[in-house]
Amino acid sequence: NKNGSGFTAIPMTVGNANQYCGNIPGPSTIGDVYSYYIEALDTSFASNLARHPATGSHQFIIVAQIDYFTQLFDGSNSSFDLSNLSITFTPDGSSQFYTACNISISSWPTDPAGGTQLSLGDDDYLQVTLSAGAQVSLYGQSYSSFYVGSNGYITFDQGDSSYSESLAGHFSKKRIAPLYDDLYPPAGGSISYKQLADRMVVTWLNITQCCSSTNPSSFQIEMFFDGRIVISYLQVAAVDGLAGLSRGNGQPTDFMPSDLSGYNSCTPTPQIDYFTQMFFPPSVFDLSNVSITFTPDGSSQFYTACNISISSWQTEATSTVSLGDDDYIQITLSGGAQIPFYGQSYSSFYVGSNGYITFDQGDNSLSPDLTSHFSKKRIAALYCNLDCRLATVSYSQLADRVVVTWLNVSQYGTGNSNNFQIEMFFDGRIAISYLRIDTVYAGAGLSKGTGVPSGFVESDLSGYNSCTLTLITLRDFTASPGNNKVTLQWSTESEINNAGFNLYRAELKDGKYSKINSTLIPAKGSATQGASYEFVDTAVQNKKTYYYKLEDLDINGTSTMHGPVSAMPRLIFGIVEK
Repeated sequence: NKNGSGFTAIPMTVGNANQYCGNIPGPSTIGDVYSYYIEALDTSFASNLARHPATGSHQFIIVAQIDYFTQLFDGSNSSFDLSNLSITFTPDGSSQFYTACNISISSWPTDPAGGTQLSLGDDDYLQVTLSAGAQVSLYGQSYSSFYVGSNGYITFDQGDSSYSESLAGHFSKKRIAPLYDDLYPPAGGSISYKQLADRMVVTWLNITQCCSSTNPSSFQIEMFFDGRIVISYLQVAAVDGLAGLSRGNGQPTDFMPSDLSGYNSCTPTPQIDYFTQMFFPPSVFDLSNVSITFTPDGSSQFYTACNISISSWQTEATSTVSLGDDDYIQITLSGGAQIPFYGQSYSSFYVGSNGYITFDQGDNSLSPDLTSHFSKKRIAALYCNLDCRLATVSYSQLADRVVVTWLNVSQYGTGNSNNFQIEMFFDGRIAISYLRIDTVYAGAGLSKGTGVPSGFVESDLSGYNSCTLTLITLRDFTASPGNNKVTLQWSTESEINNAGFNLYRAELKDGKYSKINSTLIPAKGSATQGASYEFVDTAVQNKKTYYYKLEDLDINGTSTMHGPVSAMPRLIFGIVEK
C-alpha cells in the first residue's frame, strides 16, 4: 500500500535457507509512505493461511540517503581519482550537516610557502594550537587545537597514528582525511601549517607511501573559521587510501560510500570585499607610500577601492590632539558637517592612539585581530599597540572633508617610526594614506561593527587597481547672502587636469539642482598650486533659502560634486545694495 492507495499482492520467491524476498515496484520519491503485511499459504491445506502482523500492517518511509562524505579506494575495484581536484564542504543545516561541491585545480588554493614546518616521523602526529582565540569546527563542534597525522589526516580531541585505512578506523575518531594511508614522511617532502585571518591550512607536500621514496602525493586541508572545509589535491600517486570526514561516532549503520569526485561543480559566488587585512609575520606590511581610496558604489560591499603611490600628504592636519597610551579622544564636527560611513552619518568620531577611528564609542584596544576589529564601526589605518606620547596626532576640518594624521608614531617599546593619515570626505569617500611605515605587525581596513562577517576572506589592500587621479583638492566652498543675491566663493589647494567648474542651485537640500552658470567657469589652478573663485547669483529672492553644489570637471569629462552649502538672501541693516 503506497500512500494509502490500497494493498496490492506481490509474490515472494524463496532463496537460501528458506529466506523469502519480494520486490516492491517503483517509482518512489522521498516522503512516500509504504504499508505492508506478509501472508503465507500452505499449498497442501489451502485454508491454512498465516498473516504477519495478525492485524494492521508494518510501515516504512522513503528517506534521502545521508552522505557521510567518505570513500574507500582499494586500488583494484576503485582507484584514487581525486588528483587536481578541490572539494568544498559547506555547512547547510541539513541532517548530513554539509553540502559538497568540486572544482578542478592546478595550483594550491592557499600557498603553503612561509608556513610552519612539522617534523613528523613514521606513524606519528603532532598537536597544533590556533593563536589569537581562533577556532576551527567539524560537524558544528569548535576546537582551538587539532592533531596532524603523518598518515594523511587531521584528528580532534586526540591524536592518531593508525596507518591501515579502513572504514572502522576512519569513523572511530573525529577526523578530516584527505589521504588516509600508510604514508612515510621520513622519505622526504614536508608537512606544514599556516594560520591566516579566516582559516587554518595544513599541507602535505610530496609525501610518499611507505616505505618508498618515489611517487609522492600532495594534498591540503583548509579549515575556515566560518565552518567550511576544503580538501584539495594536486598530483596524487597513491592508488589506494581513504578520503572524507568523520564525526567519530563509529561507522554509521546506513553507510553508503560517497563518490567524492562526482559532486556538482562549485558555483562561483562573488566574493564580498570587507576591505580588511591583518599583517602578521611572515607577511609584511606593504602599504608604505600608498594611498587607498574607498568610494561608495551602491554594491553589496558598499565601496569600491583603488590605490595610488604617494610621497607626501595630500592634505595637512593642523590641530594637535593630546593622546596618552591606549587612549582616545572625541572630535565633533562644526557647521553641521557629517561623515558618512557604510551609509550612516556621524557628526562626531573618536580618534584612537592605536591607529584607528571609531564611531558611536571610543576604543583603546591594542591587539589587532579580526574579532576586535569587527566589533566596532572602525576605520583602521595601522591598528596595533602604538605609543603616541612622543608623537604628533592632529586633525583638520576642511570644506569637503576631515583629516586625521598620525606623525612619527612608534610601535610601543620599539622606537620605530610610522606615518599615516585618514581622510573622511563629506560625500562618503574615505582615503587611508601611508608614508613611512616600520611596523610589521598590524591590522588595516574598514569595519561595520557587526562582528566578523560570515565567509570573510582577507583583502589584499595593496593589490587594488590604480585610482584615477583626484581632479581637485578643495580648500573651502561658501555661500554668503546679500540683498537679492548670493555670493559663492571657493578655493582649491591643487588642481589636476581640471577643465573648470559648474554651479548648481536648488530650493530644497535634497531637491532638484539646476545649473546657474551659462558657460564653464575656467580652471585657474595647477597640480602644484591652487586658486580662488567667486560667482554671484542674482536670480534669487530675499527671505528664501537656496542650496548650492559645486561641480569640478576634468579635461576628460569626469566630474565630482561638492556641497551643498546654503544661504538666505536678505536686506542687511536697511541698506539697499546696488
